[in-house]
Amino acid sequence: MIKLLTNSVHGFSLVEIMVSLAIIAGTTLGLNGAIGNMAKDMSVVKVSSTSKNIVEDLINAYTTRASSLQIDYGADTPAQILRNLPIAWDDNGNRTPVIACQPKCPKGRLGVVVKPITGAKGLYEMTIKIKHEEWKDDKYIVLVIGD
Repeated sequence: MIKLLTNSVHGFSLVEIMVSLAIIAGTTLGLNGAIGNMAKDMSVVKVSSTSKNIVEDLINAYTTRASSLQIDYGADTPAQILRNLPIAWDDNGNRTPVIACQPKCPKGRLGVVVKPITGAKGLYEMTIKIKHEEWKDDKYIVLVIGD
């Protein structure tokens, strides 16, 4: 009887090993899912940041040369004109005319309309429409530029 009480077993039982493996597998799956979600979120952030940079570039480019732009004097509204966006852009900010990159264009599209403001010499309304396949809604930016 004394020998049974003093007998110590070294090592792990099969149940302990199985529980440890289950805990490790659960932790690994959880971390894998979290890393996947983080990568998706980073992609969305990169696309949004790139679109903001493109818009800033457009605003700077058009503002400094507003008087030399080809202005649209038609009766159509910017929303009507911007139905078919002519410029494709990728996540790195590279822009290409949609016609030139067919059939494999990047996921982003943008267009710009500049119209004179009636009664205000030298002032123009600039409308930028930018969209991406990952976005739920298109973005419109409207601002006044001039000489």
